[in-house]
Amino acid sequence: MSELVRYDAMCQAIDAAYEVDEVKGIRDKAIALEQYFRLAKNPEPERRACEIRLRAEHKAGILLKAIERAKRGRPNKTSHDTTFFDKPKTLNDLGISKGQSSRWQQLADVPKDQFEAALAGPDKPSTSGI
Repeated sequence: MSELVRYDAMCQAIDAAYEVDEVKGIRDKAIALEQYFRLAKNPEPERRACEIRLRAEHKAGILLKAIERAKRGRPNKTSHDTTFFDKPKTLNDLGISKGQSSRWQQLADVPKDQFEAALAGPDKPSTSGI
């Protein structure tokens, strides 16, 4: 029962996240857990860790798409004061490759009901399978 509570807490943390690096941190921990459970030959927790990873990658894709949209447009030429605005983080700053960014943004394009159905399927879900 405690594993289910932790799973739900991680899913809630992903839903509540609004920064790519927050979601990437959860994803990185899920990958470590996934590998641990694979080595321990414990398939059910491995599957849950995989689901958490995929949820985090889906959310990261959504956030990355929002960043891309926010960057567009003409910069304000009248104000040179940047004290109130942080420079947008680059993929390199976030530790994300262009390939990862692309895959995660493609994953974000999958409709929510289709995404949830893929996670609920009988086989272990994968990015390419979704």
